[in-house]
Amino acid sequence: MKSDRTIGVIQDGRQHQVDIGGAADILAVLQHSRFTIAAPCGGSGTCGKCLVRVAAGDPGQPSTMEQRLLSSGRLSAGMRFACRLVPADGMLIEIPRWHAETLNKASLISVPLQNDPPLIKRALRLAPPSIDDQTPDLERVLRTSGCAKQRLSVHALRTLAQDLRRGGFAVTALIENNADDCDCLVAIECGDTAATLWGAAVDIGTTTVAAYLVNLVSARAVDVFSEINRQAEFGADVVTRISYSQKHGVTAVRQVIVAQINAMLAKLAQRNGLAVSDIYLAAVAGNTTMLHFFTGLDPAAIGVSPFIPVATRALSLAAADLDVAINPHGVVATLPGISGYVGADVVAAIVASRMRQRTEISLLIDIGTNGEIVLGNVDWLAACSTAAGPAFEGAQIRFGVGGVDGAVNSFSFDPEGSRADAQNGGQVSLTTINSTPVSGICGSGMLDIAAVLVQTGAVDKTGRLLPRDRLPRSVPPAIRERCTEFESSPAFLVADSELTRDGEPVYLTEHDVRELQLAKAAIAAGIDTLLTDAGVEAGEVAAVYLAGGFGSYMNAASALAVGLIPHRLGGRIEVLGNAAGIGTVMSITSRTVSRQCRGIARNVRYIELSSSASFQNAYIEHMGFGEL
Repeated sequence: MKSDRTIGVIQDGRQHQVDIGGAADILAVLQHSRFTIAAPCGGSGTCGKCLVRVAAGDPGQPSTMEQRLLSSGRLSAGMRFACRLVPADGMLIEIPRWHAETLNKASLISVPLQNDPPLIKRALRLAPPSIDDQTPDLERVLRTSGCAKQRLSVHALRTLAQDLRRGGFAVTALIENNADDCDCLVAIECGDTAATLWGAAVDIGTTTVAAYLVNLVSARAVDVFSEINRQAEFGADVVTRISYSQKHGVTAVRQVIVAQINAMLAKLAQRNGLAVSDIYLAAVAGNTTMLHFFTGLDPAAIGVSPFIPVATRALSLAAADLDVAINPHGVVATLPGISGYVGADVVAAIVASRMRQRTEISLLIDIGTNGEIVLGNVDWLAACSTAAGPAFEGAQIRFGVGGVDGAVNSFSFDPEGSRADAQNGGQVSLTTINSTPVSGICGSGMLDIAAVLVQTGAVDKTGRLLPRDRLPRSVPPAIRERCTEFESSPAFLVADSELTRDGEPVYLTEHDVRELQLAKAAIAAGIDTLLTDAGVEAGEVAAVYLAGGFGSYMNAASALAVGLIPHRLGGRIEVLGNAAGIGTVMSITSRTVSRQCRGIARNVRYIELSSSASFQNAYIEHMGFGEL
């Protein structure tokens, strides 16, 4: 039931009028109306990320949190946190562009793809029935198509007779063949449509969603598109989103991701001159919680010990049953997962790395909101998941952002630089995504900054960001002069106001360094625990593969400098990119790869770290910033 009270909302330059309803704050209004806004803490008022501007109306007195986190300039400009802003009739709210911006983190597949997709088309010319051949229509189609089974919809069965006769018994069979080489008839189309068969491979990451458009006739990926996962409005990590779904229902979270995927597929189809109905198969990977939300399964039990999902096996479902807007006869195939916290995205990454095909031992590290780690070779695989937290994705970091325009994505210090720089104590330089003014710090930038501070002595081995008056004399002047205070605590000036988008300086704070310290210790301890459990020395690891939204963009040297990756694994690091997306594309064009995915999921030995004493010991050991 609509209320009489409304507010205006501006996003991407367009203004919308929406009902306030019974919402207690602006964040709830925006979430209910499906606007894209970051809220890593799920609206609990702790992250300071759901920033909006009150363009018209009275924003009221700023809350205690807003007074602490927002400058007087921002407050006077009407900036407020959506989770603390009380809606009022006639108010006009502007959502800053950075809430919806993201770097396209996916790229087209360069590896050759096998051409044996699990969904095919066969053009059929059926012998018309006669007095001498009174075979029923369905049996006639099955016999000619070579299919032993069928799962035509009720509607397809009801229209089969007229479809056959309207086309003069020339039809195209849509056939699923993904198990035991047993063809299953899925649909019948009039005429010869065999040349039109497209697929979509979708990787649902906690932070980013990537979709690939694949020609299933030629086994070629032709386009790719990625966006920030719009479920971010419900929280930055899976636990926060699970908590939200328990209060507001799984359906609310599911509808957001399905609508986003539908919009992404429509965009891919439009810019390639296709109709979405030309897409017949969607292969979907993601961590176990993301796939639960996508399919509408309740993930509640994943959030509490012993972390049990409803299902991790590969599922083949009718697209219409999931409201996925592809061909009405389309199929959605989810890749199999391993456990509640090692999902189908990791299985796809294992496939992309080809570590399962090698006799040498390899290590796969997928670093994002969670850190999944896999160790093994052709004979065995072991995996674990570490609660790295969302710091690498910009959450819980004071000026942290995702991979958006203006995010500091690299930072370096050159003690020499030019002669003038050397005389002044070196040169600091940074880059931002798309070379636009600084909007914040993303994960790769934060890692680089921390590495510089550790290497120059501004951060000590315990992880303390030192005040300027306690810095060692060896700290170069170019670093020393940037060591300052922010909100009465030690901080490092990353970009002064002249370089930023909103004219406010950007800092890395003491708290940020602690968040990084916790996250990097979790990853490093997970690596050590796997190695110890398998009885493998670091020197026996032939290759270290980096994957994930953060892992694909971080500087390996910085990761080694802060101890995210143990030093003894240096020199063997290879960046895979979006390995989950690559593996999903590989699976959609090949039944062999699909079977490999199922075999991997069954045979990986999962190690639960929450009850591992060796992990706890390694976690403490890796907390400091020293070479191990």
